[in-house]
Amino acid sequence: MLTPEQEKWLAHLSDIGTVKIVPFDPTAEEKFERVKKKIQGHLGADVAVEHYGASGLGISGQDEMMYTYQFRKRNSMKLSKRFGNFLANSEAVIP
Repeated sequence: MLTPEQEKWLAHLSDIGTVKIVPFDPTAEEKFERVKKKIQGHLGADVAVEHYGASGLGISGQDEMMYTYQFRKRNSMKLSKRFGNFLANSEAVIP
């Protein structure tokens, strides 16, 4: 039996949409390290940036890199100017 939240989530899925699964990219970690370096270059080396999702686990996935980072609110303007709508990947904003 599904919970109401699970029913809602399932209802939002498309019957016609497709998901493409691609083989693991052996260069994923190298690419992530470049992104991490850019983020930390703008916010400081003490900003925690973590790689997760399929590429972080070293398995096949949807050909996208997922990461999370923590930063202080004063740094959000720096990120917005440098990366545009980049903050969508942020998991936590520290006041």
